[in-house]
Amino acid sequence: MNNGQDCSQFCGYAILPGERPSVEDRRLYYPPHAENLAATLTSLFAPKIDHRAAQYSPRYRLSFTLLNEDGSAGQVITSWDIQQAFAQHIYPITSALGILHNFTVESQVQFHAPLAFEPRSISNGTAFVLTPEDLTVFINSAEWTLFHLMIRSSAFLIPQWGGIVILNLPTPPPTTLELTFRDLRTPFSSFSRQLLTLLGFPRLPSSLSSSLSSSKTVSSWQIDTLLRQRTHENVMRSHDTLRSTVTLVSQIDGMPVDEQVQSQVQGSLKALHELFAHAQNNLTLNEMLVHSARALTLSSKAFFHPGMLAMLYFPAEHKYAVYTPLFASAMIPLLAAGLREIAAWRKERREAARAAKKDNVADANSNAAGTTASAIVVH
Repeated sequence: MNNGQDCSQFCGYAILPGERPSVEDRRLYYPPHAENLAATLTSLFAPKIDHRAAQYSPRYRLSFTLLNEDGSAGQVITSWDIQQAFAQHIYPITSALGILHNFTVESQVQFHAPLAFEPRSISNGTAFVLTPEDLTVFINSAEWTLFHLMIRSSAFLIPQWGGIVILNLPTPPPTTLELTFRDLRTPFSSFSRQLLTLLGFPRLPSSLSSSLSSSKTVSSWQIDTLLRQRTHENVMRSHDTLRSTVTLVSQIDGMPVDEQVQSQVQGSLKALHELFAHAQNNLTLNEMLVHSARALTLSSKAFFHPGMLAMLYFPAEHKYAVYTPLFASAMIPLLAAGLREIAAWRKERREAARAAKKDNVADANSNAAGTTASAIVVH
């Protein structure tokens, strides 16, 4: 920790006296006589991992979709001021987290068929609810785990996937509707919070407040914490993937491991070695993330190599089980014909042996008769 000097780049943290607990960049202001400083620092440096966050990826595609129900009914949103909403709520986040990810932001307008049911009205018609059975009509239960979940808001998060905001139209709804930036302010405020959650952005403890300037959305302290979390996540995933690759190769006989797979495994190990070897030599958090991301990418490429996947899902035993019935119908007639030919050959051989034996016996008898006749003439 330093003495509170301004750090445009990572150079340490400072704990300074303050009237109330607050965080500004990498400076923690804390009352001198306040308690629980150790717990506060623990929650800042090692917060609890939010399992709703998506796994780390160097690139993310953020797709914002406006869903219209049945355009033939006439209640269609023709346009929305999406660019201004992006500039106000989304781009500050993507800019602050640009050292971790490359973001591609896109928007689209789609239409969907009317619901096959009517939402149930509660609270004297001021609110509507959907049951889990209703959600199965248009939600894939294998991916959207919303069962046994009571949502008391018009916005909800789908862990590791995305977020949804339901926009209630005015009553009576107009024939056409244009969503201005003012109309999108509340939905995109929810989207920004959902995006930070999906990216694993650590929240400040409830006892701390953030003193950020109007041009900043997140503090440098939180970004450093996210860098450490993502680096640790990448290292653990790389380790597990490399171990799975070794186990896979050792368990399946004849697993092809070509030079590309070997090079990727060696590259992943080299990236991990450089990370641990230089971690104590003024290696910045961003550089540590780069090494860990490279190790994860190479280990994943090695494990999911097409040549290895073919043996994983189609081993030799599987091929025999699949192709043996196909060749059996062709092999049985050939085998039967071969057995018949062998039997005929053996039969011919036995008959030839019998004929040769008869000829030998006849020759022996004729020789014996000639010897007797010669003896009679001499006497």
